[in-house]
Amino acid sequence: MVNASRASRQNVDNPTAGAGVQEPATPEQPDIATPLIAWFRQQARDLPWRRPGFPAWGTLVSEIMLQQTQVARVIPRLEAWLTRWPTPRDLAESPPSEAVRAWDRLGYPRRALALHAAATAIATDHGTIVVARVVGLALPEGETLTGTWTDGSEVLAVLLPERA
Repeated sequence: MVNASRASRQNVDNPTAGAGVQEPATPEQPDIATPLIAWFRQQARDLPWRRPGFPAWGTLVSEIMLQQTQVARVIPRLEAWLTRWPTPRDLAESPPSEAVRAWDRLGYPRRALALHAAATAIATDHGTIVVARVVGLALPEGETLTGTWTDGSEVLAVLLPERA
């Protein structure tokens, strides 16, 4: 990503810079996307949430589980979680205490409660469709699902296109 001060300078020099138009690479600014994508294709770990057909609900659950938790610890818990609660409605129909128990040793058990609240909001207000933005979810007063930065960003819009 381009930092804010550099982006501001580009907008002054080139009014189309902030409008989604990418300037071609220059000798001062080499093309890093092509080698980076090639590297990723060779080095990327096989992770469940990167596989075709992985559900949006699973992506949301994995995103919450991965906050301050190592990937190796998340994968088995994620698989168990999605086996037990394959949809938001399945989790919403269970007591919150079961979500906390299943969270087990992932740490920060309030995340399990927030995920349960999100599942309830999704099942109640969105017909079990995992929405692209969690900002609009009706969570309990003061509760946040992903933290201020993620809630207010487009990160989940990329991760969670509107799909079941």
